[in-house]
Amino acid sequence: MIFIGAPVNFVSRGRPARAAHAISTLSFRAGREELLALGRRIGVRFVRQRYTAYEHIGLLDNRIERALQAGAVHVDWYRLLDMANAKIRRFGIPR
Repeated sequence: MIFIGAPVNFVSRGRPARAAHAISTLSFRAGREELLALGRRIGVRFVRQRYTAYEHIGLLDNRIERALQAGAVHVDWYRLLDMANAKIRRFGIPR
């Protein structure tokens, strides 16, 4: 399952913007494939921090809404970090 953390608001080049991370609850290749499948549906091409517990897709502005429409679940930032830390504890994935 894909989870999206709470969006962060900031200003980029004088314009307001929002950003969030999408992570998978699955580990290793299965999680990466799940992220890539979501990325293909919403128009994002790559996974950041590959091969770590913090593999994620960076989402900006309207991509956040598209990811939620594609089936991702919105959680708060602390829950998102708890899931990444659970991967570390469960499998000993390098940080």
